[in-house]
Amino acid sequence: MVAFPKTLVAAVAAVLSLSTGALADCSSYGVDYSNGGAYYIDGTSNQYFSFITIFQGCTQESISPILVDSDNNQYACSAINTTPAGEQQTSTW
Repeated sequence: MVAFPKTLVAAVAAVLSLSTGALADCSSYGVDYSNGGAYYIDGTSNQYFSFITIFQGCTQESISPILVDSDNNQYACSAINTTPAGEQQTSTW
């Protein structure tokens, strides 16, 4: 676990490698965030951070969500699956 010298402002972005047709129908919904919302994470904490996402209309893929801080540094989170539809998927950093 990396400790940050200041509070990390993180936006969750899912890196999807889906075909163009599937991408138009694939949606994700954050259970604990929405509309690209931000988290405020205490950078001095060594606790793991996790978030939950629900996917709808996606083909079977494994994706790697990314946390992006206010300086545009990116932190890869644990991989999650885009199926089954409507099931909660948890990713951890």
